[in-house]
Amino acid sequence: MTRTPEAYSLELAVEDDGTRLEYEPAIPAGAPTTMNAGEVASFLHETGDAVIVRPQDAEHPIYVSAHMTGGQGDLLGINPK
Repeated sequence: MTRTPEAYSLELAVEDDGTRLEYEPAIPAGAPTTMNAGEVASFLHETGDAVIVRPQDAEHPIYVSAHMTGGQGDLLGINPK
């Protein structure tokens, strides 16, 4: 059975100004590489494409959350039938 990719939203928040973010295996479209305290960034990603997000060091904590779109959302231009 082939699964259709679904969009999910990743949200990031940082505690310190100038926090640099590193991604593996690549930087997702719309993902920030630097953030300041109080900022919240949100970008879409697809299920099945794992992404690792980490700050430049342990002195710059980050918060990461993932949220499924749910319903009949078509955020990636995919229209499952």
